[in-house]
Amino acid sequence: MVGTPEEVLAYLQQVYPDTVISVIVWTRSEVRDVAERHGFTLTDEEADSVLYDLAHNENHEYGENEQSAYGYICALKNAEPENFICP
Repeated sequence: MVGTPEEVLAYLQQVYPDTVISVIVWTRSEVRDVAERHGFTLTDEEADSVLYDLAHNENHEYGENEQSAYGYICALKNAEPENFICP
């Protein structure tokens, strides 16, 4: 899900009331940091696009990691990913 903390909280409270859960959070800043480490610069709209892709296209059984974000950044920038393995 992509949204403000208030929107995400409302959704979680509605769908998972009284349930213990774990949440993985990605922010625009974190997506930009991944991009910058690989020589890319992202606009707010591009970072939001990567967040959307992470939320809607990933296998959530194991979560999203930096390698997932990097793959979407490369796709957005029409760049071939380098052989990148998360540290």
